[in-house]
Amino acid sequence: MFSILFCGVFTFLHLPGAYFNVIKRTVKFLCPADVIPPYIDVDLSELDVGQRLTMGDLKVHPDLKLVLPKEHPVCKIMGIRVSDQQRKSK
Repeated sequence: MFSILFCGVFTFLHLPGAYFNVIKRTVKFLCPADVIPPYIDVDLSELDVGQRLTMGDLKVHPDLKLVLPKEHPVCKIMGIRVSDQQRKSK
């Protein structure tokens, strides 16, 4: 099991109500002992509100094989909730 390190310029944080939703903090891979990484580095610079990062989007050594399906989400950039907007307008 490998920890995920989120980094990059969080351009979405300047938007009102936008927030970062972490779905997975660790990821399971099968790999040879000589390519075990200390962590999985994830750059969030290219993500915008409404976009998500999946297991298949992780950039890792080619010898690392995912245990979970590639479609499983890792994180998502969320916008303001509709119910939050309605409360503010009252």
